[in-house]
Amino acid sequence: LKEFLDIQNARVKLKKSYVKKFRKVLPPKKLMRYYQVENKVEAMVNFDLVKTIPCEAYGVDWTLDLATAADRLGRPVQGNLDPLALFGTPEEIRRRALEICRLGDNTPGHVFNLGHGILPQTPISNVETLVETVQGYRKGA
Repeated sequence: LKEFLDIQNARVKLKKSYVKKFRKVLPPKKLMRYYQVENKVEAMVNFDLVKTIPCEAYGVDWTLDLATAADRLGRPVQGNLDPLALFGTPEEIRRRALEICRLGDNTPGHVFNLGHGILPQTPISNVETLVETVQGYRKGA
């Protein structure tokens, strides 16, 4: 466990130095840190480390619970639909997208995001369903 924590601390220290350098080059810009973990144990340990990185928001992948991440990080979050969800039925896509939108309502700020992007085989009609659902939710439809 000590070795694991040493590695995590070194990673966060490096990321903090990146943020410091970015701020010198792009002072008025807001920074978002993407946060991905290998397992739930790492997530629980890393939340406390990652939130020390001075960013305005954090992107979280679909393996993390959005509400937990937002609560533990204490800042706005971006996330977090699994790209494979777009291979489901339109009803399933809408259900999962709305679930994430509703979770986002209870965070300090939320940007809906599709995991690591759209897979080439994804049906365009399913992407359209997702976009219409999220935009409709944001507009209060």
